[in-house]
Amino acid sequence: MDAHTVLHLLHLLVLGPLLIGVGLRMPISPTALIVLGVGIALYHAWKLLAKPTRWINWLHIAAVAPALIVAGALPDARWPRELLMMLGIAAVGYHGYYLVVS
Repeated sequence: MDAHTVLHLLHLLVLGPLLIGVGLRMPISPTALIVLGVGIALYHAWKLLAKPTRWINWLHIAAVAPALIVAGALPDARWPRELLMMLGIAAVGYHGYYLVVS
């Protein structure tokens, strides 16, 4: 199994459903959401040092990480959780498609 297949499976089976679950009010600590958001931002910023034109890293820095941080900082706000649910559905669709195509 190559690295791309593992990445697609991880997003399809774990990370996408996790974002959908956060959107559906799965009980996750606000601190965990903030830490996850900061971790994602730092990881993708580090990845940009090697290839600054990779759009997927910019997407994680501009949308996924901030939505996680805001969902943790404002646990009663509805819109960050809805945004995370949309991103989770998109991740499942995107990675499911590329898993099937490859």
